[in-house]
Amino acid sequence: MPSSENKTATLEEAAHIITHFEELFNSLLENHTAYQQHIAQLTKENALLKSQLQDAQHSPDSFIQPNKTTQNVSSFDSWEQQLIQQINVCIKDIDFCLTYFEQT
Repeated sequence: MPSSENKTATLEEAAHIITHFEELFNSLLENHTAYQQHIAQLTKENALLKSQLQDAQHSPDSFIQPNKTTQNVSSFDSWEQQLIQQINVCIKDIDFCLTYFEQT
């Protein structure tokens, strides 16, 4: 028969394991909550960027400052295309992040 000392040691080990598990579980819950909040924020940013991209494609003049004159229209066209490309890259990156976070 196991002695009472062995039972006590076993109970202490079990209590330590349970405490450690609870700490890890709480940490996991905190991380999960933080990731969920981050996903929600990224989703909002993604929707905003998609909206801005749609606006830029339908009305590129919305990015022109009314009091700003451009001397070289062709350079502005190049800038406009670069802006659209940058927005597309940002949207793809955000979509990738959202997909990653949803899978984890």
